[in-house]
Amino acid sequence: MNTGKLLEKLIDIAKIPKTDFALNMNMTPSGLSKILTGKRLPVLKEKKAFSRQAALCFAEAIYDFNCYMKLEEIFPVIYNFNSKYELEIFLASAVEYSIDRDFVEENSENKNYPDTEASFLGKKTVLNMICIIISDQITNAKDRILPFYSTLPLFDPVYSGTFVKIKTVNLRNWKNLSMNHFFDYSSLEVVFDKYGMTFLSSIPKLHLFANLDLWITEEKMESAFILLKDQVLLVFNVQLDGTPLLTAIRHKGYLNVFFTSLMKRKIKKISYSRSEASALLEANPTFIDKLTSAGVDTVYNFISLGYLLERHELDVLDGKDIVKDFISKFFNCILTTETTFAVTLDAMTSFFTSGKAIVPLLGAVDFAQEERLPYLERFGLYLDRKKPDKIQVLNCDMPYIAIICSAGANIVYYVDSTYQSERFYYFKTDKINEMLKDKIADGSLKTLDFSGEIWDYYVEELKTNVHPASF
Repeated sequence: MNTGKLLEKLIDIAKIPKTDFALNMNMTPSGLSKILTGKRLPVLKEKKAFSRQAALCFAEAIYDFNCYMKLEEIFPVIYNFNSKYELEIFLASAVEYSIDRDFVEENSENKNYPDTEASFLGKKTVLNMICIIISDQITNAKDRILPFYSTLPLFDPVYSGTFVKIKTVNLRNWKNLSMNHFFDYSSLEVVFDKYGMTFLSSIPKLHLFANLDLWITEEKMESAFILLKDQVLLVFNVQLDGTPLLTAIRHKGYLNVFFTSLMKRKIKKISYSRSEASALLEANPTFIDKLTSAGVDTVYNFISLGYLLERHELDVLDGKDIVKDFISKFFNCILTTETTFAVTLDAMTSFFTSGKAIVPLLGAVDFAQEERLPYLERFGLYLDRKKPDKIQVLNCDMPYIAIICSAGANIVYYVDSTYQSERFYYFKTDKINEMLKDKIADGSLKTLDFSGEIWDYYVEELKTNVHPASF
């Protein structure tokens, strides 16, 4: 976004008459008009003073509780401001950034092959510039696909204090974002050991604005970066005293070299879309037999998967018979073997209110209101009243995912609210299962007593109440 457009939008958001803004800036209305229309730029040597004065004027008018939401059209990546001064510094950085970018273009400098690159030092400065630079790229992308590549250790304390503040208020309206995140094996183990629940919760949050693919590499990823392919590389370093340093690299030649080097590493994608997962199943029809023979230890259901569906009921959904056969066989295996079935109260009640039984790789089967209770009553057929510990009911908020855990492999499943866009994340580890079992054992994840009698009571409650009593 050029300086004129940025100022125009901020004037509109602040609801300041342009004449008043010009007076605040010690300018004539005609002088301001030339800047707003792009006919001239502020004098370069006065850019800091101009930016701070404009930011002060805007912050006075805009600052309020959750005022960051007013800026979502300009900055789809932003954070909540704790003070008017914090907003002022952010807006000053944005105006100054815009002037610098316009100055390069006005003076016919080769912006794709610059002689120098910009660096930014300090936690607040780095946070501001991440939001400003990425927002600029997103708003200028228009209909272009904008792929992100990242190795940023988001859960490392050095960075988490910065990145936990970032909000993506308007990104769900952008359909052109693709995020690729890279782990090495050692850092992945650390993430699961220290930040497991935070990591799992981040998956559905990230999917609100971008398709998230995960990659694993055998080589240690020494560099922390965010690459917006063909646009800008943001490289992060930490100085000896712990101060973060951000360098923004735009040289097209180097961006190509960097991307080629990244993709030549020993990397493997560990996430699969619906089409990719279906293709793998079709190419490996014995996979279900290998999975069931190895045994599934636990399934964690924080969404209402359609385990109780019969094979013929899957035919209402689009998809190949081989996929439907696989899903039906897998569901039956979970219900009829010693696999522990952990489920949240939310997942149990969401089917009764929505009528949606989610089927991975296929979509969701709809049940009319009068058909929902008979569907749930099927569960009683699979209850082993001598082994009530097969069922674990969790009474806590959990991320909108399901997790399948077998020996040496934990699969995390995500599906969006349309039941069409989904991802399977295949981790060759037992860490997720171990973490969740530990949290259930120590009470961090609250469980409720469950038995056949309690299930019977729950069903009776459903017959008379839309919202049954809690267990």
